[in-house]
Amino acid sequence: MTLVINPGTVLRTISVSLVLTGIVLPGFTHAAVYSSQQQNHAAQNGRSGGSYDLAGEAANAEEWLASAPSDSYTIQLATVNGLENCLATKKKYQVDSMYCIQSSTMPDSYFAVHGVFPSRSVAEQSAADMGLRIIYVNYLASVQASRCEMPNMNPRFSGFCTELTAEGDKAMAMPNIAMQRTVTPAAVVPKPTAGAPKQITSPPKQVAGPPKQVASAPEQVTNMPKQAAGTPPGPSADDWLLSAPANSYTIQLATIYGYEKCLSVQAQYPIDSMYCIPSSSVANRYFAVTGVYPSRSQASQAADDIGADDAYINYLPRVIKTRCEMSDMDPRYRNICDGTEIAQVDSPAAGSRMSEAVDTASIANKPTPMADETGQQSGAPAEDTWQAKKTEPSPLHDSVECTAEAIAAAKQRRRPNYPVLVYEPDPCNQNRLAPPKAMLLPDPAPVPDRWRIVDALGYEENLWDPYSNNNPLKGDKPVFGKEWFINLSAISDTVYEPRQFPLPVGAATTTDAGQLDLLTNSDQYLLNENLIVETVLYKGDTVFRPPDHEFRLITVFNVNHTVVDERGLLKADPARGTERTEGFIGIQGAFWDYHIRNVSDRYDFDSFRIGIQPFSSDFRGFLFQDNQFGVRFFGIRDNNIFQYNLAWFRRLEKESNSGLNDITESLRDDDIFFANLYWQDFPRLGFNSQASLTYNRNREADDFYFDHNQFIARPSSLGFERGRDYDIGYLGLSGDGHFGRNNLTYSAYYAFGDQSNGVFTNDKTDVSAYFLAAELSRDYDWIRAKASFLHSSGDDDPFDNKERGFDAIFENPQFAGGDTAFFIRQNVPLIGGGRVALNGRNSIIPSLRSSKEHGQSNFTNPGITLIGLGTDLDLTPQTRLSFNFNQMWFDDTSVLELARNQTNISKNIGQDLSAALIWRPLATQNIVFRLSGAVLLPGSGFEDLYGDGTPFSVLGNLILTY
Repeated sequence: MTLVINPGTVLRTISVSLVLTGIVLPGFTHAAVYSSQQQNHAAQNGRSGGSYDLAGEAANAEEWLASAPSDSYTIQLATVNGLENCLATKKKYQVDSMYCIQSSTMPDSYFAVHGVFPSRSVAEQSAADMGLRIIYVNYLASVQASRCEMPNMNPRFSGFCTELTAEGDKAMAMPNIAMQRTVTPAAVVPKPTAGAPKQITSPPKQVAGPPKQVASAPEQVTNMPKQAAGTPPGPSADDWLLSAPANSYTIQLATIYGYEKCLSVQAQYPIDSMYCIPSSSVANRYFAVTGVYPSRSQASQAADDIGADDAYINYLPRVIKTRCEMSDMDPRYRNICDGTEIAQVDSPAAGSRMSEAVDTASIANKPTPMADETGQQSGAPAEDTWQAKKTEPSPLHDSVECTAEAIAAAKQRRRPNYPVLVYEPDPCNQNRLAPPKAMLLPDPAPVPDRWRIVDALGYEENLWDPYSNNNPLKGDKPVFGKEWFINLSAISDTVYEPRQFPLPVGAATTTDAGQLDLLTNSDQYLLNENLIVETVLYKGDTVFRPPDHEFRLITVFNVNHTVVDERGLLKADPARGTERTEGFIGIQGAFWDYHIRNVSDRYDFDSFRIGIQPFSSDFRGFLFQDNQFGVRFFGIRDNNIFQYNLAWFRRLEKESNSGLNDITESLRDDDIFFANLYWQDFPRLGFNSQASLTYNRNREADDFYFDHNQFIARPSSLGFERGRDYDIGYLGLSGDGHFGRNNLTYSAYYAFGDQSNGVFTNDKTDVSAYFLAAELSRDYDWIRAKASFLHSSGDDDPFDNKERGFDAIFENPQFAGGDTAFFIRQNVPLIGGGRVALNGRNSIIPSLRSSKEHGQSNFTNPGITLIGLGTDLDLTPQTRLSFNFNQMWFDDTSVLELARNQTNISKNIGQDLSAALIWRPLATQNIVFRLSGAVLLPGSGFEDLYGDGTPFSVLGNLILTY
């Protein structure tokens, strides 16, 4: 019992989850609190006063409980203090039938129950119809049996228990204890007949017969082996229980009636050892337990491994203490508790007397006070041979001297004028009842699993709302079995992009009369729509542990429409005109992820993944970021401090206009091997470091490939226009994190290896090139200021056998304005008729490739140096405004001069200015609109190549995510 004090009113709540309260409602810990206003309301409605038959109501409730079908369910509305308050519950919920069941150990406590239902689902639906979202549904067989277990301690309810018999798994016999009592038929209260008022007789029920003596001394714990089937349980189970390590856990497989049935549980599971622990209060009931584990998570994992999905994990010190608390009622376990320290249940000052030895001879002849109908102790002695030490309340603090000084010392200091919200027990209350004690391993109540509990709470399925908390398409509950979930995502990515930059044009294809230039300033318009559908099927618990199996499919449906001013730009055939509309379906993900093992109780793991999968070589995608076919081993160690990847990828061909994977084409003879290690919080907390080794093996020297627009892609139309084989290694070091308010991201790569021949030579060449990039930023409230630096080495001599121009494998850099900046986003061509680009789309390195998607890496390039400034302004939680300014130079123009047959090309590329507005109306990623614009102010080097035009681009992007 716990008292809660509110200003002006003392309220009492009752916990009924323990067996000693007399009515065990499985899994129930709810307690309703009624205020004085509610009590007055009950009195005004005839619930109090001498004219109302409260005793008749109570007797009627007891008769209803005894006569209700055992295999049925009832709704528990409330637990209240006082019959008047309990009866007031009926009006509160507007129910026609409600009974106030009195507690068997706390006379003034009542349980308001309503209705009899054939199944739990029917009872839950009835509760939902009443508007009760959180309600307790109880199995009446358990309620009746629990009350029938109590007559040996309280004879008030023995009348309707005399006809219950032990029958199969539903047997609820009296505790099989050496000292039991016998109840005379005269002491049984007859059930009231129909039509007559139902009264509870006031004389106490006498117990016939002399007291039974203990047949033998209590058994001692020995190291006896486990008994065979068919024999009574020996003490080895208790011996095992006491010898188990402290702070450990065990798996409870089942609660069984009958020792032989308990032993048969072992055959259901692949286990070597199992113990049958006998119940301390119910005869012939056993708890089948197995294993000792140092943590709850390991015990849960072991239960899953043996297929015991519905097993219970119990804390062994609590189990031992619970059994020792029962020793004052059942002497069988008294010896195993000698020297066991019992935890205090209620007041910190309450002394524990549960492990004291009991003098059975003196107790056998001691009169035992009985309880009358009101629950008060009667002064008349009863001939009750039940030798429970707690048959009458005794002082909890025998050693406390109730002086003014002791009372003042026991009370805590309080703040002036501050109400006391928690009841403080009086250490000098000699009449205070002992706290209730827990029964060992009570039978669990049948409740919905943790996934379907949202249905019981009234949350309806909503397949359209990804945040509904009950959407099976978002993994909120299994789609089949207990651990198989599905997660369906859909993204619509729409881009509208007007742009203008120089384009190559030939005299044979131009539609402008008298136009002899090889370059033209061309207006272009692009409309691109990607519908991305991602389906994930996985097996796991979705919380902490990684999924055991994951199957993922990412399908992209693309439609693109492009308009230009000149013929021959979109297709090699000039007759195809100046517009192009095409569609394509690409597979950007199709893999199986297998969780090999966990290597720690914090779910450090090793996993394996095979199929088309995403991978990024570093934090910003400078070297490789793509979805390619491959095999990958990866995992984490030391509480996710270390992360590793070992991967092999073989590149897929891309569809030329959408950039999506084309699985109808053969795999390229281009292999990439990765080995990297991430180290979190190194060199200091908040900063992550990465070291990587990458090897690119290309064997496409004899490959001639034309893209889907019939332009040559391999080999590139540059220099000798001859294919190459190469073996290139990349040593990389990257970092990302913060030092206080300063944020830093950097990557450094060194490329080395050899090629079968150079771009402008027939000889074998060696590659030695490097790349550096860093971005430093600082946060000022809603403003982030950024500074960027990037340098990619260029080749200073195209004719020697040393290639010093750095090139990536397939980069997608998120850097210096990302795909907002003009020079990074746009595919700027170089030479009329050659179809070679100065730099590819979404690329920052001027690599002079024929195509980023189809071409080979080119280490004979001019390189680039970039210095940038930028800022992000979070105007509101939904709106961000960004600005970027980049100044760019070629590292060396020797290759450009040779390719264009043009001397004295300047290094100054120009200034790239861009701005972007991002708006998220829901403050989530479900709806994102972006509008950006970029312009390139040409430097002298860009003007040397393309004239004095001013290229620009505008981007409108709408992303809708489900």
